[in-house]
Amino acid sequence: MERRRLLKLVSGTASAGAAWTAGCLDDEEPADDDEDTVVGGRWSTYGYDDSNTGYSDLTTGPMTEPEVRWTADVDGVVFETPAVTEDRVYAATAEDGSLHAFDRDGGDVWNWRFDEDAVGWLRSPTVVEGTVYTAGGDGKVYAVDADEGETEWESEVGFDVSSPTVSGGVVYVSSDDGLYAFDASDGEPLGPDGGRIADDAGSGAVPAVGGGRVYASTTGTDAAVYAVEAPGSEGIESVEEPVWETSADDADTWFSNPSPTYHDGTVYAVLGRGRLHAFDASDGGVVWEQPVGLVGSGASVAVVDGVVYVAAVDDSGVEVVLRVVAVESEDGTPLWTADVSTSQQLSPDFLTRLSPVVAGDTVYVRGVPVSDGGPSTTVAAFNRRTSEQRWTAEYDGVVSNLAAAGGELYAGRSAEGDGEGGTAGGSIVSLGES
Repeated sequence: MERRRLLKLVSGTASAGAAWTAGCLDDEEPADDDEDTVVGGRWSTYGYDDSNTGYSDLTTGPMTEPEVRWTADVDGVVFETPAVTEDRVYAATAEDGSLHAFDRDGGDVWNWRFDEDAVGWLRSPTVVEGTVYTAGGDGKVYAVDADEGETEWESEVGFDVSSPTVSGGVVYVSSDDGLYAFDASDGEPLGPDGGRIADDAGSGAVPAVGGGRVYASTTGTDAAVYAVEAPGSEGIESVEEPVWETSADDADTWFSNPSPTYHDGTVYAVLGRGRLHAFDASDGGVVWEQPVGLVGSGASVAVVDGVVYVAAVDDSGVEVVLRVVAVESEDGTPLWTADVSTSQQLSPDFLTRLSPVVAGDTVYVRGVPVSDGGPSTTVAAFNRRTSEQRWTAEYDGVVSNLAAAGGELYAGRSAEGDGEGGTAGGSIVSLGES
């Protein structure tokens, strides 16, 4: 395998303006507890867990500006978030529809493709109990043995399939013609029409599970979040109407289909033109809403210790600004906003999915590349309690969201091109402290 350093283009300091709301948090600055966090662990699915909380207290990322530890080249662009276990890194590619397994030092373990003759993408992998679950541009969900890279089962769904969410032995995916559920062990459909448990389409949005229900979203300018009862191992015989469905008042001004986050009886999603909504998980009632900025189609938020974290782009001023926003989960009260300084020319017209990652006491965000495989992408880290910037840097071609594990960040990247109008593939990159 070819390994090489990525070009680190810029290293700088983000301007983080912390605007604390009186009485929201203790007046004294909390002590960092990252030193007590277990260094190791995993980030084995898109949103860390089946509720898409985007938070782990069992692992850390780099606390100081990281260097590129290794890169592992693949044939296709890696737009999707890698999955990381204790000893492996799994990455899915666009264009050639391949799934790659590496050891934690970047060594090649195995490669898998859903069809040797097909061209298409695969979604972010999810790793549960020795199986890697992914979904492809061919309209199928796949289960692949995590050790050997052999197909265990496959099932057809619609196109524009989401990354899988696995919960309680059930695999959930949303697609352009509904929400589907399958038995994780053998792919047995748990609903009629090949496993469908809801008719509402939600292309690319990752479902969340919590409180005995599955939460998903629809696609388009009238995007909505909805809830259905989890089917359980016995499945359902007929597709019922959602338990509840709700949308934003300003949804018709912006295309969106958020990946919902469930936490402690509340569902969080950014709908419309950058408004964070909190819905009561029992009936879908709007608990509160707060403007935060644009996040991109399929984005999710992170929730931890009574705070919701959002990575967003603000295009309301003269300049487009990348920022992290923290609000109280109970009532949406703003806690702080931290702007990320970057050399990039940001544009809401090229806004890929922005989803923050929280590991221990640190929020990590990936910026918006100017174009596919653009010259650089900003990656930044903030103290989640105080908004203090820990570090910010720019790396060549990072296009996926981040996964944090064992003191490192893992991301997918795109090559700049082959000079003849095509792509030269991409790679997985590991960022860690020296």
